[in-house]
Amino acid sequence: MDRTDEIRDYPELRAAACPFSPPPGYQELRERSAVTRVRMWDGSTPFLVTGYHEARAVLGDSRFSADGTHKAMPRFTKFEVPAEVFNLGRMDDPEHARIRRMLTAHFTIRRTEAMRPMIQGIVDGLLDRLVAEGPPADLVADFAFPLPSQVIAVMLGVSDADFAEFQRASQGVMDFTVSTEEMGAALGVMVDYVSRMCAAKRAAPGDDLLSRLIVDQELTGGLTQQQVVATALVLLLAGHETTANMIALSGVLLLRHPEQLARLRADPGLMPNAVDELLRYITIVQEGTGRVAAPEPRRRARTVPGHSREFLRSHRLAEPLDCHTPQRWKGKVRGKSMRPMLGIRRCAAQWRPAECRNPYSGLRGV
Repeated sequence: MDRTDEIRDYPELRAAACPFSPPPGYQELRERSAVTRVRMWDGSTPFLVTGYHEARAVLGDSRFSADGTHKAMPRFTKFEVPAEVFNLGRMDDPEHARIRRMLTAHFTIRRTEAMRPMIQGIVDGLLDRLVAEGPPADLVADFAFPLPSQVIAVMLGVSDADFAEFQRASQGVMDFTVSTEEMGAALGVMVDYVSRMCAAKRAAPGDDLLSRLIVDQELTGGLTQQQVVATALVLLLAGHETTANMIALSGVLLLRHPEQLARLRADPGLMPNAVDELLRYITIVQEGTGRVAAPEPRRRARTVPGHSREFLRSHRLAEPLDCHTPQRWKGKVRGKSMRPMLGIRRCAAQWRPAECRNPYSGLRGV
């Protein structure tokens, strides 16, 4: 543990010349100690875990709680989702494992592959519109952000007639420039919309994720109505901005590495491997992952005080990259990853790499 008197503020600013890597200060902290204290916006001083092996140990150890209602849990923003709101990512076993088993059945590899033609159709439509409108094009506004919104709408069974309302509501909760009051109001609008959609699905279920959750889980007592609504919200919030940022930043990165873009254009078979490497290389989540330590857990000959706050920084904890040596990114899987597919609470949404693979395949030909 770092025992120096210096406690640095978190988060730190990224280097202007290197938008893909975490701030250089985190590398300095990691070189000094894999576990160190930082100061957050509210004055709290949780432990920041930046070492790869230490982070894997925390993520894989059930003694580190993800319970969002715990008073010691790090708070990354002033806006707090009410404690009574269901959030699978902020639950511990056994309830976490029970509900996770229910949800993972809807995100199998078979279901993911079945979604690819639908995703490709949306990609093609957005790209056709970009080409028809001509340059200049806004990759973020006209492609990266609309794509996950439309994919999630199809998954949830949003009708064509309701899509405009769904998009307005989802855009409201994705605007992180607003005040906490405005964010709360936008979330209320989205909850109201999803609640009304759930009521319609109960009356007339379809072949969509929301209908399956209602028929298979809610009506059999596995989930409450509030939990079904919250699951739809988590899918939107966790799957929208992260995917949009991943697509946009990957486009910029490939343009900065034209030799890798040329390889993908020449050999589409490289795409799955390239997507995995892009997920490893690009940091799309700005906050860490909060955990609270149970009494005196030990990891790698270090002890963290019981009930202490801590969180893990980013996905590339052990592999800092220097933007002045671009050869460090090779366009192929070259190292261990800390992307969300890791640990007890690894991301259940196996469709997300597929959602990235389709747009990259489309963009390589534009």
